[in-house]
Order: sequence, then C-alpha cells, then structure tokens
Amino acid sequence: GTALIVRSAVLGADGEGLRLHHELAARDTGVLAATFVHRVSPLDEGGVRAPLSDRLVAAAQDLALPTPLPYAATRTISLDADLAASSPSLDEVRARRLAVRRERLVTADECDAAGRYIPEMAPMLVWGGAPVRPDSGPWLEEMPGGELMGWASMETRIQTRRLPRLGERVQSFGATVALHDKVTHRVHWCFDVEQGELLVGFEIVNLAFDTRSRRPMRIPDGHAHRERATLQPDLAPRPGL
Repeated sequence: GTALIVRSAVLGADGEGLRLHHELAARDTGVLAATFVHRVSPLDEGGVRAPLSDRLVAAAQDLALPTPLPYAATRTISLDADLAASSPSLDEVRARRLAVRRERLVTADECDAAGRYIPEMAPMLVWGGAPVRPDSGPWLEEMPGGELMGWASMETRIQTRRLPRLGERVQSFGATVALHDKVTHRVHWCFDVEQGELLVGFEIVNLAFDTRSRRPMRIPDGHAHRERATLQPDLAPRPGL
C-alpha cells in the first residue's frame, strides 16, 4: 500500500549509449526504496547495437547531472567491472558443473513478431527453463527458531552482450562467488550453447531475511555449508576490465 514516486536523471552519454539514473521513494516520507542505473544503447532492425547520434549525445550531456549521486552507490557489486570480459568460457562452466537451468530453445513468448528477443525479457535468459536441481527447496522455509526465511535481493546487475533469436539454444550457469554471515553474492551467465557465445551476465546479492519479523538474519548453518562447498571466488567479476 505504500505510495511511491519515481525520479529520473541523465548521468551521461557517449557514442555507445546513455547512462540513466532512476529512483523509487515513498511519496509521504521521501524514504528511498530502490535506485537503478541503466546503460542503454540503440538497436538496429536486426537487433544489433547501433551508435548514438552526435545530436542525442550532445542533448543528453546538456541534461546530465553535474555531480554523482553518492547515496545511490552500490555496496557490493561494482559497476566498473565488465561481466563479459571476466566471464568464464562455456567449456569451463560445464567442467565445473555450474549449470543452473537445462538447455532449452528460445521460445516465441520471449520474442517479437520478427523473432527478435524482447530486451526487457533478458533476465529470463538466466532464470527461464527447467532447473537442473528441481529439489532446491521452497522459496520460504520454516527455521527451528521460528523464523520464516526467504531471500531479499539487495543488489542486482545484468549486462547484455547479445540477445538471441527465436529457436536458438541457450543455457544458464551460476556460482556463488562470496559468502558472508547474512549475504550471498552470486554471478550467472547465459550462453548460446551452439556457438559457445556469452549472451548475458547477471550478478545478484541476496540477504537472508526473516519475513515474519521483517529483519535480516544469519544464514543457517546448513545453507552456509552447501554454499561453501561450491564456492567459486575466482569467478567474481574484476573491476577495471
């Protein structure tokens, strides 16, 4: 029932696209609910990235904020890291047995009438399809201490390298790259498995959360043990790439 307002601003522009800021805040109190940074570029009729015109670059730069927004800075995920450049290869994620979803064909529900993948559906390249381990557990779990534990997504990031077309065969993989007392940091990748080409990289920071008391909680020992057994810290995106 919370009424929200949306505020947006241009952060910058160059030939490769626009950088935009959006934020959600409670209308009555002004308390921030979430912030977003989007790096967007035009696509041509074939779905390939196109340069931003000089006219639009100049207009966007005239509108850009003169200073950054420190309150919107990320805490764990680095926007300076290149998910594509630091991604493992398809052969490596297969060798490490990191598959999260089974191989599948891109469906018509994900594409426009011309068979081009719908850009706003890009997260489904990671989350769509049948899970490799269907017994991964419920979304909410009763804990011995009376907590009803779920996972709150505190930070997410997706970087699109290329969007597939109808009928292409894809598969998503993922790994926990850092584990803390209350937080997990995971990275996911979706590949065109016929070409071995990375399509998207996805990063997510999840907080263990007691949905009854509406508070963060310590990750239970059983969960932490399973995460620790498959931890892949060397696959964390590296800033500066």
